[in-house]
Amino acid sequence: TGSLYLHCDPTASHYLKIILDTIFDARNFRNEIVWRRTRAHNDRKLSRYGAIHDVILFYTKSENWIYNVQHMERDANAPKTHDLYKHTDGNLYRKGDCRAPGGRGPRYEWNGHTHNWRFTQEQAKQLEAAGKIVYSKNGMPRVLRPVDPEKGSPLQDVWIDIDPPNPGSGELLNYPTQKPLSLLERIILASSNPGDVVL
Repeated sequence: TGSLYLHCDPTASHYLKIILDTIFDARNFRNEIVWRRTRAHNDRKLSRYGAIHDVILFYTKSENWIYNVQHMERDANAPKTHDLYKHTDGNLYRKGDCRAPGGRGPRYEWNGHTHNWRFTQEQAKQLEAAGKIVYSKNGMPRVLRPVDPEKGSPLQDVWIDIDPPNPGSGELLNYPTQKPLSLLERIILASSNPGDVVL
């Protein structure tokens, strides 16, 4: 049930991925994570783009692994820029699409619209009865998904919110490729539970 995270820079990540595919099986590759390790880098002398990211390769030992979803910090402007809805129950929701992607899901008529839906007709009725469906101006059903006002979006594979250690952080050891504690903490929280072994 273990996970492996391997850090490297883009000059070697593609070679190391081939080695890890051989050792762990390419089917157990989960993500290539891009970590923005600095905000700017002056590579103009070399006539190329500034090299500001490193790569973290995420593999698992098998199809059975621990994964605890991590969230970005919520942007203070998020309610102004996202499709958020304050329900009569006082809670905040995001209005999600009820249509099934790629033509999957059962096809039927719902409130004047015929599509392939994410829900069966019975599930749609249950959601409506529970007050979890709202309708757009043209009658399109939208499902309400709870939003934690303190949590941002689930973490994706590009991490731009963790800076490298700096003199003001109190953790700088002058090791040239030192990783910030917050980067290690995120990985440990995502892929282990209290009492697990972490190497």
